Amino acid sequence: MTFETLNNNVMLVELSGIEMKKFQITYEMLDDNSEETQIAIKSLLSEIKTEKRFSMDEKVVVEALPTENGGCFFIFTFTHKRKRYKVKQNNKPFIFQADNVDDFLDFISAIKRNTQYSHICNAYKVKNNYYLHIPYNNKKITHFAMEYGEKTENICLEWLIEHGKNLGKIYLQ
Repeated sequence: MTFETLNNNVMLVELSGIEMKKFQITYEMLDDNSEETQIAIKSLLSEIKTEKRFSMDEKVVVEALPTENGGCFFIFTFTHKRKRYKVKQNNKPFIFQADNVDDFLDFISAIKRNTQYSHICNAYKVKNNYYLHIPYNNKKITHFAMEYGEKTENICLEWLIEHGKNLGKIYLQ
C-alpha cells in the first residue's frame, strides 16, 4: 500500500492485487453499497488519517482506477464539508456476445492487436452463443464489439455464471 499526496486536498493510494485480495475486493466489484468496499474505504481512510494531515470530518470523494497487476489506484479528494464518501468508477464493465466461435475469436484477436488493453476477461458459452465479460470499456472495444457481435444490455455477469459454461479466462495483453 503506497500513499502519495497530490496536492492540499488530494491523496493517491495504490493497492496491489494481493492487498485487494486481503480486502476481498476487485476493481470490477467496487460499489459504494457493497460491505466489502465500505470496509476497504474506511480502512484506507483510517490509514490516511494516521499517516497524513487529512481529517475524518471532511467530505471525501473516492475515485478508483484499475492497475495492470490486479490492483487499484484510489484517489481521495477531501473537502471541508460534511463527512461523506462515494466510490466512482470511470469505466463500467460490459458483456460482448457473438453468435459463433469464429466471430468470438476474431473479436478477441482484434482487441489484442489494436488496443493496449491489459485485463483479464471471463469467457462463457450459453447454448450456441459466446460471451466475454469485459471489466473495462472504451470506444475501440465498443467499435470491435459492434463489428464482430454485440454489446449486450440485457445480460448480467451473474446470469452467465449461473446459466453458462465457463470457458475460462481470456488475457487481453
